[in-house]
Amino acid sequence: MKRYDVSAELFDLAIRGLLNAEADWLLTANCGSYTPGTPVHPGHSFGVAAAALWRDHRADLMGFLAGYVDRLRLTSPALQAWKGPRVMLDDLLRGLPLALPDWFGDDATTALIAAVVSELPLRMSEDPNTP
Repeated sequence: MKRYDVSAELFDLAIRGLLNAEADWLLTANCGSYTPGTPVHPGHSFGVAAAALWRDHRADLMGFLAGYVDRLRLTSPALQAWKGPRVMLDDLLRGLPLALPDWFGDDATTALIAAVVSELPLRMSEDPNTP
């Protein structure tokens, strides 16, 4: 995999832009077809970003994921057309293994999901598992 040395500012802008676009895409593509209790596939780009952040920038991962979940549940412009209940974190985590790249193993997947379950809700302004 090719690597680039970029400034923290550019890195932050790129990851936030990607995660915002992925949240908006998920809301636009599904436009209300979500049913609580069903897995939500967050998209391949989201999976690659989450895996790479877990591997290389674990300390930054929860902040980026909190921004993604906030966008998905509270701030995305796509929410104006959204007709369903708000996507719940547990359902997103059920779909996350579908989005992770092949090189991200089962043990890493289990550890990532456990960390998100224990840490992410502490960063949220509301319970991310309420519809």
